[in-house]
Amino acid sequence: ISGSPMSEERPALLDYPVVFNLLLPPSEEKGLLERAMRDFACLDSTVELALYCCWECSVNSSRLLDLCLNSLLELSASAMTGELEYEQFRPWFFVLMPLLSLQDSVQPKRLEYALIRLAKAASLLRFKPAITAATTQLVQLCSSVEFARTFLITNAQKWLGHWLFQPVECSRDAALQLAMSLISEAKATYDSVVQAMVNEKSRWELDWGGQLPPTTSRFAPLSFAAHAELKVLYATLLQLLPQALQHTSANDVRKVELLREYRLVQYFKMLFFCVRSEEEKALVGSLVLTPKSGKQMRAWDVLMNVFITNDAKRYEQDENKKEMVYFLYVVCIDYIPNLERFMSFPNWNPLEWFVSLSDVQLSYNLQAVAPYYSLVAEGCRHSVAFCNSILSHRNWDWAIIHMYLNSSSEYDFMADSLEPIYDAGLRSATMPQIRRFWLRRALEQLASRTPRLSEYATTRTILLTIREFDEEMLFFLDSRGIRTVTSYYQYKHCPPDSATGGVVAGAPTVGANGGAIPASTSGSSSSSNSSGSSSTAGFQPPMVVMAELT
Repeated sequence: ISGSPMSEERPALLDYPVVFNLLLPPSEEKGLLERAMRDFACLDSTVELALYCCWECSVNSSRLLDLCLNSLLELSASAMTGELEYEQFRPWFFVLMPLLSLQDSVQPKRLEYALIRLAKAASLLRFKPAITAATTQLVQLCSSVEFARTFLITNAQKWLGHWLFQPVECSRDAALQLAMSLISEAKATYDSVVQAMVNEKSRWELDWGGQLPPTTSRFAPLSFAAHAELKVLYATLLQLLPQALQHTSANDVRKVELLREYRLVQYFKMLFFCVRSEEEKALVGSLVLTPKSGKQMRAWDVLMNVFITNDAKRYEQDENKKEMVYFLYVVCIDYIPNLERFMSFPNWNPLEWFVSLSDVQLSYNLQAVAPYYSLVAEGCRHSVAFCNSILSHRNWDWAIIHMYLNSSSEYDFMADSLEPIYDAGLRSATMPQIRRFWLRRALEQLASRTPRLSEYATTRTILLTIREFDEEMLFFLDSRGIRTVTSYYQYKHCPPDSATGGVVAGAPTVGANGGAIPASTSGSSSSSNSSGSSSTAGFQPPMVVMAELT
């Protein structure tokens, strides 16, 4: 056999059933090939023998595939009490992959018979060396054999969900790697965007380099074929939402935070990866699911129930929730129908979302909280009623005091996400009363924590875009140490002048009666003008109160 070309004219030796049964017997008795693989003996020659046995023979191929796949599962089961070295798994992969790559007329049948079983077998492996090897072999197979790649895409419902929800994290990571690699064009555009965002901010430790998640406009357009394949995977993933809800609804009986399994992280990462156009955004809002229970449900309703149910567990640094926020952000932020669904979901207010501000949460909050508040801000710009429901919620005051007024510069990113929410409310006709309500209470609560507000001199500047002032409001702000008023544009684009106590040189300020006065007359003291000779007619909205708590 050695050195003979692979062709229809196989060596006569293998035409004798008795001899072939010695190599690969049909019974449970171990044949020569199995003994050689289990003993790591002459693997190169073993592969050569295996390929000759299976050339143009579906029966022999099935028998050898069963042997390899069943042996992998047996090894994985026996390794549950201690990690096995990859060397014990290697012989089976060493024979299996050349067999699946064997190009003959039986190859499609061989791949159809083995690929789904191989994916499921790989998903049940428990230790990283074996999982990594299996995934690498599958990726290489799909990159070299087009039939294998398209077969896994079109039959994703038979293996992807089973693998993505496995309890072992490295196994779920492997499923994500394989699924992304199936469409190389989509993966290349995704990786380029992620790398560019990380390089822009140089925050390697944070998702997206510490920026908001990328919207679909940042990704390069895909070819028609690649986009069609991506939509197949996306539709399959959406069909798994009821299964995701089951994992979320399960009780954590161990009550041990460190042992919790974030089973939905890779699932939502893959969902985010698939969203490249308005077609995917529309599908999550319109798709009707029919789970095993038989009761039809909209995909959007199941998605929101997954999100709310998971949030109700009040886990700190919840990676599941963070990935859900990224997905909600990308399907809602620039797609009004989904944004309206997000705002109008019954019996729920977005500010009921759980946030923890412990020191260990800082990195997590920069990644998860900022995009969530940015999504809420987009809703506030779109709907006055939604904006008022946010600003009147008790947790809005908490967000202002503990995040907006936080002295740490690390929270500037989240503060920038809170400002547009208030700005959107100030543009509505019903805003002034709400404005006074939350601002007064927020500052009073801040003042109650210390006898003197001067202790908060290091607190970041309060930036409040407002339309109008009245005497009562300005008196209250003045009594709380708010010293200067200037335009939003000047605040953002002109550096403050230390000689004027934080007032931009030449900028107008506002007196106690709402009149505009030159900045040069106000000096560094609180703004006031008893004459009231100036008018607000030339003072164009929006305005900014720069409150230095000194």
